[in-house]
Amino acid sequence: MTFLSSYTYEDDEITYETVNAEYSFFTTLSCVFPNMRPGLPRLLSTAQYFLYMIFVIVNTIALGITLYLSMDDATISMQTLHFIVMNLIAFTLLLSYMLRRPNFARFHRDIGENIQTYDKETNETINDFKMDLVKKRKMFNIAVPMFIGVAGFLIVCLNPIYDYFTGQSGNEVYTENGVSKNLAIPCWTPFGSDNIYNFFLSFILQAGDHVVIVSTIVTANIVMFVMSRHVLTELILLMAALKRLPQRTQSTFISIYGKPYTGDAIDFRSDLRYEHCYNICLGEIVKHHQRIIRLFNEMNASWEIIFITFFFTSTFSIAMSGILLMFGDGKVTTVINAVTMGVTEIFDVFYICWCGKLISEASENLYQVLYETNWFNGTKGSAKILLIFMSMAKSPLALYFNSVNKLPANLQTFSDLMNTAYSYFNLLYAFKNES
Repeated sequence: MTFLSSYTYEDDEITYETVNAEYSFFTTLSCVFPNMRPGLPRLLSTAQYFLYMIFVIVNTIALGITLYLSMDDATISMQTLHFIVMNLIAFTLLLSYMLRRPNFARFHRDIGENIQTYDKETNETINDFKMDLVKKRKMFNIAVPMFIGVAGFLIVCLNPIYDYFTGQSGNEVYTENGVSKNLAIPCWTPFGSDNIYNFFLSFILQAGDHVVIVSTIVTANIVMFVMSRHVLTELILLMAALKRLPQRTQSTFISIYGKPYTGDAIDFRSDLRYEHCYNICLGEIVKHHQRIIRLFNEMNASWEIIFITFFFTSTFSIAMSGILLMFGDGKVTTVINAVTMGVTEIFDVFYICWCGKLISEASENLYQVLYETNWFNGTKGSAKILLIFMSMAKSPLALYFNSVNKLPANLQTFSDLMNTAYSYFNLLYAFKNES
């Protein structure tokens, strides 16, 4: 087994078709799930992946040098720290989705194969819910790229455009420590920027890095929406199947015996044939729940490394936005950049916590729906199955920022993260005042 095959062994045509249907060009552009079919597609995708990694690594090193050279300039140092954090997130996204590619592939193969189907009437009960999610998905696929794309444009391009039209660009190319000031983001580069050729090389290096950052973050947000949507849809379908257990038992009876059951439709012990049909329907629900748990575990595994990184960087990054507002150079562009970066980071944290909240709430509702079924009208065998089912459903599904300490992604955690960011802000504020 080759090195690449160890990460692509779960790929198949169903996976590729599902990914293409859900994400269009986003996963290919961002290299989150590059096309690794044998031949030319694999060659081009591998080249693109390593090119993206080179952009991120080289720029991170350049930003680290810039930070060291600009410790006496609050504006440049804070902006540089921000981009180091964003490069770290982009690097983590690229690396994590390659390491966890089998989990990502299994998730999308499962939803491509339609992990569970019921009778027509049961499937139709969630049509409105599915249509609502489809509308939200279309809006999301437009709104998120626009929001993050505009944010990226403001962060990168606003400052040089403002300086140009206000006549503040001047002729100064470098700071006294060798940081290029005439680039979109002031930064030390190995090429410099004192002539057109060096400036062009530095610009390409910086622009490539920004493309990687924006494309990976946009795609990650869309992937989170799609994965959450499918888990939610399966949970809602499972609850609909539970609520319609008597009707489904009746339909199964008709399909097996060719005639409707004329006895008590909610007393599953009244007839051995009816009891058999009830156990078939109950077995379908239990298998569906097992598949949902497997699907959700694949989702958690796909995001584990990313969530840990994001948890430790987001609070510090939000705090730095506040410090940039307080101790920046006071220019309008600096204020706009700080606010844009802060709002974008807060949005991403809130969005992850909101998705986690929706999944946990639906999972908790499942336990209530289970209790409300006519379990007392079943046999001892079916009651034991339902008890095991309830014990599994008692612990709601949860996205975790930290799977070791079981730190859930929900609105309470979002509140705690904002408090932590405020604490970091106060710490940095005190440190800056003292220095």
